[in-house]
Amino acid sequence: MNGSSGTPKPVVEPNATGDAPDLTMRALSQRIRQQEILAELGVVALQNPSFTELLTKTAELTAEGLQADYSKVMEYVPEEKRLVVRAGFGWPPGWLA
Repeated sequence: MNGSSGTPKPVVEPNATGDAPDLTMRALSQRIRQQEILAELGVVALQNPSFTELLTKTAELTAEGLQADYSKVMEYVPEEKRLVVRAGFGWPPGWLA
């Protein structure tokens, strides 16, 4: 027992890497940005863009939210049992036909 009152004090292990608070703040910041991105996409949708413009903006914001260099939106065509790319972000020009 530690202390003179007879009450044991908790044992706290030191953080080996010392970066846990920083990781927590980065994760929180990323989560907040993802919520902002979702709200931004909602605003874009309410502005009544063409469906293609909406898909393109969705691909762009998805890449940002996931911190990815590339993203794409694909449509499943059940009759042909295949996926068709409808929009993309980060891909070279002409990649999306």
